[in-house]
Amino acid sequence: MPIIKNNLYHALTTETITKPVSAVKLQLDVLDGCKHKCPGCFVHRRGNSSDEEQFKDAIKFVDDIASRGILIDEIIIGPTDFLSSENFYEVMPHLVDMINEHSPILAFITTLIDDQLEPWVKWLGESINLNTEIEIGIAIDPYKFQNQINYVENIKRKLNYISDNVEHDVVYTFLLNIKDYGLDYLELHEQAVKEFTTTIDFIPSVSRSAKPNITLATVDKFNEYFNILAVGDKINNIMVDHSHAGMNYTVLNYKKGTWWLSPFLYENMVVENDIFKIETFDDVAPVMESQLERAKGTECETCPMLFSCYNRKIILLRDYLGVDRCIAPKENMINNMYNYDGPAQEMYDWSGYTPEADKNGYRKKFTLTDDTNNEELERIKGIFYT
Repeated sequence: MPIIKNNLYHALTTETITKPVSAVKLQLDVLDGCKHKCPGCFVHRRGNSSDEEQFKDAIKFVDDIASRGILIDEIIIGPTDFLSSENFYEVMPHLVDMINEHSPILAFITTLIDDQLEPWVKWLGESINLNTEIEIGIAIDPYKFQNQINYVENIKRKLNYISDNVEHDVVYTFLLNIKDYGLDYLELHEQAVKEFTTTIDFIPSVSRSAKPNITLATVDKFNEYFNILAVGDKINNIMVDHSHAGMNYTVLNYKKGTWWLSPFLYENMVVENDIFKIETFDDVAPVMESQLERAKGTECETCPMLFSCYNRKIILLRDYLGVDRCIAPKENMINNMYNYDGPAQEMYDWSGYTPEADKNGYRKKFTLTDDTNNEELERIKGIFYT
């Protein structure tokens, strides 16, 4: 099945808060080994994989969530490049049944540098239900992406191979670890849109450093850039789209038997700190609700973005970082407060939706896998706020 043709427009228009379901997204740190040195990456290359008992407990944890009528909307296998991982094919047999039973989306992270696609394509076809949508996050070096033709052409070749050989529906975005690169991010993003018809997601990998001062300084610097962007720039799409990471979605991080809530600032963050730790899914609500008390007496209490940050656990993140001031690109978020409410409503018609239908291919109604339906492609292009 080719890579879907309306990839860009789904990446630019979130579905989350419009979707009539309570859902959980899982980020599973289970892979060891990576030979790449992506700029701004703080991922641990070793010590991620679970033992057999931890895998069993993790599956029970996920089964408990699903038994409550909550959709396991997406499972991300990480944290390292799966094509460079040393234990991918040892780990995945523990997880395949859980994925096939619960999740309509399976996501991977890669640089697409390694020539290991053929065995992965074979494994995918033999192991994962065809109704499962495959998402690929492609980590890039921004300097090479802009300046090295061979680097870009390699990505195109690998994507063509995936499109020609994978039977599942496939979507992809680029991932750029947040760092002060001294580059024009609008120009970089426009290159991704024009050459690959997809977006760049900005990844706060620095949160994995376990050093709040470094994380705060990195985020503050990035906020300076985003706060002066013009209203409606497509590069804004995820951070200022207040329906993304909405109240009906919970993101959980997992590693070696432990679960944490994931705060969202530019993208989902991994912070292995007790402020985000949960023992059971019942712990989620009280940890979330604690943010209202934490906001009292600070600028967050009266901010028009309070509940956007509440839903994204940014108030918890603020306290972890050790400050009582705003840590988000507030000016930009306020400027775009009303720009993203309508597009998701138009993009997604959820009639007949059930979580069970979602696990059995419901999302295919939103994907175009060939160029014949140009009218629908043009309709989708016209929806996104410009």
